[in-house]
Amino acid sequence: VTIALVGGLFCFAMLYGPMGAFLPELFRVRYRYSGASVAYSASGVVGGGIVPIVATDLWASTGSSVPVAALLIVIAALSLACILALPETRDHHFTDGAGPRPAGRGAAAAAFLASDEAAYINGVCLPVDGGLSARAS
Repeated sequence: VTIALVGGLFCFAMLYGPMGAFLPELFRVRYRYSGASVAYSASGVVGGGIVPIVATDLWASTGSSVPVAALLIVIAALSLACILALPETRDHHFTDGAGPRPAGRGAAAAAFLASDEAAYINGVCLPVDGGLSARAS
């Protein structure tokens, strides 16, 4: 049992190690964290929720593990095909065309909050959103 657990955990480490670098590099900088998070979470829902239900139904309806093994082989082949179809991003520069943003309302709000006048804050909401609301107007 110990050898099987160590072997299984070694395989998981071989999978999760590169995945931490592979998933984020598939997305532009602006969407990198969200994209990797959605991709990881959605795969957990499909792989951890739907596939076990289908495998249980296959086992119950046939009484054999052969259809379950065939399902896992099809999923592994589909996963390999998807990985091979993904683009290589080693030479891509994901700057999104955005350099450093000029100091705007966020910088002014930070300067105000660091000043002595900030002792009398009256509850006004200061939007500090990286300049997104300033570009919209």
